[in-house]
Amino acid sequence: MKSLPIFLAAALGLPTGVMVVAPASASSHRDSPFISEDPAADNTDVYAFVSTEPGRSEYVTVIANYVPLQEPANGPNFYRLSDFVTYQINIDVDGDGFADLTYRFQFKTRIVDPGTYLYNTNTILPPPNPADPTSQYLNLNQQQSYTLTEIGRGGPGGGRVLLADVRTAPNRPGPKSINIAPVGRGGTAVRGDTSAAYQNLAQMAVHTVPNSGDLRAFVGPRDEGFYVGLGTAFDLINPSAAGADGTSGFNVSTLAVEIPKSRLRAAGDTDGIIGVWATASRTRHPVCNSQSGVGPDPNRPCDVAGVMNNGVGTQVSRLANPLFNEFLDPIKAKDLYNATAPNQDFKNIYPYILNPATEQGPNTLVQQLREFTRCTDTTNRRDQVASFMLGYPAGVVRGFPGNRETQTASPATADMLRLNYNIPPKPFGAQDPMGVLNGDFAGFPNGRRVADDSVDILLRLWGGELQTTFGSSVDCALAASRLTDNVPANDVPFLPVFPYLGLPHEGFNHTHTHNQP
Repeated sequence: MKSLPIFLAAALGLPTGVMVVAPASASSHRDSPFISEDPAADNTDVYAFVSTEPGRSEYVTVIANYVPLQEPANGPNFYRLSDFVTYQINIDVDGDGFADLTYRFQFKTRIVDPGTYLYNTNTILPPPNPADPTSQYLNLNQQQSYTLTEIGRGGPGGGRVLLADVRTAPNRPGPKSINIAPVGRGGTAVRGDTSAAYQNLAQMAVHTVPNSGDLRAFVGPRDEGFYVGLGTAFDLINPSAAGADGTSGFNVSTLAVEIPKSRLRAAGDTDGIIGVWATASRTRHPVCNSQSGVGPDPNRPCDVAGVMNNGVGTQVSRLANPLFNEFLDPIKAKDLYNATAPNQDFKNIYPYILNPATEQGPNTLVQQLREFTRCTDTTNRRDQVASFMLGYPAGVVRGFPGNRETQTASPATADMLRLNYNIPPKPFGAQDPMGVLNGDFAGFPNGRRVADDSVDILLRLWGGELQTTFGSSVDCALAASRLTDNVPANDVPFLPVFPYLGLPHEGFNHTHTHNQP
């Protein structure tokens, strides 16, 4: 779904030398041929950062988003995570490309009244016992819960169940469904902002795990927080001077876990540097056939066919750095990337990242960039390898303390979102969205915060802003620093507290503001 057409701002009457870039879709939506057919397992974004909520700086927040570009008014079967997919957040603490700590989410959907079409049978209200995480929201007809298991060093061999059958946050249909007080189902029109009422319900899906150092988890719909200009990309590169957030008005499904740093150390971390990625593995794809009939179980209305897999299923999606598989891997390698672990990346994709022009051909991303910067290297891109597959050594990039693994002399060359969590976080509201490139070392590509301007950072890195730092004889820093998609902020404010991503759009009242002039 993504391509990266580039054009000169001069064509738009902008100041000479400034380059405007129109990327295609959001971060990792539909990144390969196979996953484009399986949106419920499609991993869209991964974030990893030291928590910025007051009093939580000894925690690392990791967020994995799935199910791309959700239209909020999508009832009666609102988007949800699949009961037939295992979702995992994986953490490598020693740089070998294998997970040392995994947080596994598995889902179960329950239909209360199978005789109706409704998502909710009346105004969704708090659970009868909010303190009990298994107590479900009142009047929510299509209820979803999950079990969260921690697998890794310092725990039992089969993993430790942290949360069992706990509620997820509901969708946000509109003011008759989401309100502080019961509204009723009469025909009277209901208007008004539902943000406070929804936030009250969603907060009840933030669960603190007992006896875990106050580890917290959240699952539910959120605003699509990856802001990016995409509307001009497929009209034969038809640019506009003003950028527009092409993901505005859409939602995603969010899995978030806030992990004590002490748990990372217990799993074997000794240097405060970790690698993060997320996966989805499909256990089966259920179907009903012509011989099926309505059965007595409301959650299995017909005989569910489909091939079962042993264990957690077959891995069909993987994501770490944003836009990595979309733009840097050739089509022939994308499905393989999604099916494998980071420890296989050196064998499978490293040549495409180091020498894209010779390994992939003339239609690579860096060649498109070079046509406009006139200086982007198309081979020997050691800077790309460092940015996305190894991390930066200490002091090499503008005084950055580094996020390259030091526990091993030869860390794996693998796509992982590397985070040095020793670096103190900037307070919410004081963060520089350009992260490391502007001297805010707690931001992307040292981990990734929700408000980081990932597209502009990536454009500058892809364009070669750091290529001389890693051995190039061609200085491209100035030209690369001018690459932008002209979308400087998200359409919905981020939250200053866990889970940080903005509230989801409601179905009744929402807008998509990404139309191009």
